[in-house]
Amino acid sequence: RNGLSDTLTFNTAGVIGYVCDVHVSMGMVGSITVQAGTGGGGGGGGSGNVPITSGFSGAWYDPNQSGQGLFLEVLPNNQLMAAWYAFTPDGTQQAWLTGLGTITNDTAVVNEYLTTGGAWIPNFDPSRIVNTPWGTLTFTFTDCNHGLVDFVSTLPGYGSNHMDLTRLTQPVGLTCP
Repeated sequence: RNGLSDTLTFNTAGVIGYVCDVHVSMGMVGSITVQAGTGGGGGGGGSGNVPITSGFSGAWYDPNQSGQGLFLEVLPNNQLMAAWYAFTPDGTQQAWLTGLGTITNDTAVVNEYLTTGGAWIPNFDPSRIVNTPWGTLTFTFTDCNHGLVDFVSTLPGYGSNHMDLTRLTQPVGLTCP
């Protein structure tokens, strides 16, 4: 906006996470997806990804990270709800990350929040619940049963990386093209 620009060259495909060091506490994070060159052909620009439709609703996990996973639900108006059940970076407790994001053809970007402050019944007090901005999840799928989630967190210890997704469940009545 102020006339500043930069040019970067990436030699390999993948997702590169970034944060604004000055504004990270305000959620200024993102990722750059670098796609491999394909030499032409293919109607989707050669990305190899398929459009995200309601058929992608269900439970997903990374077989190499068994014990955690994601519940996805494709909602009207090109929205994706993602709930990630995982663990804190030190591994001492569960962590639930939830959020809502926008689907644009074959990619969904979801802003996630870490929920804390809960207690088991009868000690639950809704006034103690805190939803802290956690970062972003970027979803792409290569077919109806496999995909990728890239993540970039603004909270200490979580960092940025990815998980290779495999479908666990699909709601009855939904089909995936």
